[in-house]
Amino acid sequence: IEDLWLLVNAQNLTEIDLGQVEVTELESIRLHIGVDAEHNHLDPTSYASDHALAPKNPSMHWGWAAGYRFVAYEGNGGSNFNQLFQLHGLGDSNYFTTEIELDITAQDDQITINLDGDYARGLENINVKNGVIVHGEGDEAKQCLENFRDYVFSPSSPTSNAKDIIENNQFTIFPNPIDQGIAMINTQSIKGYSSLDISVTSMDGKTLQTLKSIGEEQVVSFVDYTSGMYIIHLMNDGQILHSQKVFIK
Repeated sequence: IEDLWLLVNAQNLTEIDLGQVEVTELESIRLHIGVDAEHNHLDPTSYASDHALAPKNPSMHWGWAAGYRFVAYEGNGGSNFNQLFQLHGLGDSNYFTTEIELDITAQDDQITINLDGDYARGLENINVKNGVIVHGEGDEAKQCLENFRDYVFSPSSPTSNAKDIIENNQFTIFPNPIDQGIAMINTQSIKGYSSLDISVTSMDGKTLQTLKSIGEEQVVSFVDYTSGMYIIHLMNDGQILHSQKVFIK
């Protein structure tokens, strides 16, 4: 699929229509992290404003010579989260390819590919507790891009199929994505616990809602939540048993 770029925000679910392709069975998908050398040094203003390579705020472009930032991490580390860290990785030599093995057959003339992006693994083997700041093509910035190539992406399955979840001893969230502010949590597949709790957290780890001693089917309200990705934890006696991501439209 030519000339397709995505600018992905780790806090949001990204959906893309890949168009019409002559494919009935899919064994893998190959994608690239960054911008290829042919396009990496072109003028961003030559693209329409909604294009991934057009000027953005904050900017993902470092200038004609350096090209685009392939990944931009900014956060806080250390025991008190008071150490700022930044990793801005770029460079033609760091334009990596990653391949994710799949096993998907078309249904009703459609193929849906669900991928998980575990963006925390972009920091694999990188110590951020002392506030590392690297902008460029080497050191921790290069390691971060290698992590995207090796660790970040994996196949996932929709969480609306209760049978699949029960077979994996997980709880179900339906619907997911949530578009009416209400979700049903089903824990019938979780055995061996006298009491279960639910905790809802933001992607940065803040607890937003806790429900104690839930039943096998529990209604959870997300009416006051802004759109984006959240994590639902199933807990027992303060310990997390299972976690799932949920997207609110």
